[in-house]
Amino acid sequence: MGLLTILRKMKQKEREVRLLMLGLDNAGKTTILKKFNGEDIDEISPTLGFNIKTLEHR
Repeated sequence: MGLLTILRKMKQKEREVRLLMLGLDNAGKTTILKKFNGEDIDEISPTLGFNIKTLEHR
């Protein structure tokens, strides 16, 4: 398999990235996650537990 073949396959495949955000309470982690996902950030309630979101690359 040559370099060009590898590069072509990399372009064709969808990439999945897993991101773990850690931080203090009220640090804005949920706000950043919602902003990345294009959701409204005007009314965010405190998060109890954790969030799992699937983000689509544009």
